[in-house]
Amino acid sequence: MQECLDLLASYRKELKSEILKKYPSVEKFCLANGYNKGTVGRILNGKRRTASLKTLHDLAAALDLKMEIVLKK
Repeated sequence: MQECLDLLASYRKELKSEILKKYPSVEKFCLANGYNKGTVGRILNGKRRTASLKTLHDLAAALDLKMEIVLKK
């Protein structure tokens, strides 16, 4: 379970970094892409531990990023 939480924390950090590279703020990103800033803020700040894969995929797609999930043995 800890690995999953670490993966989400890493994803949140990278996603926020990419947002701030392309937009002056998370709020501007949300306004430009039609997202609820409260929901996105909770996801990025770790206040919402779960986000659907579709939501994470959609956020990445709005930044022209591809989301990859890799299973390792």
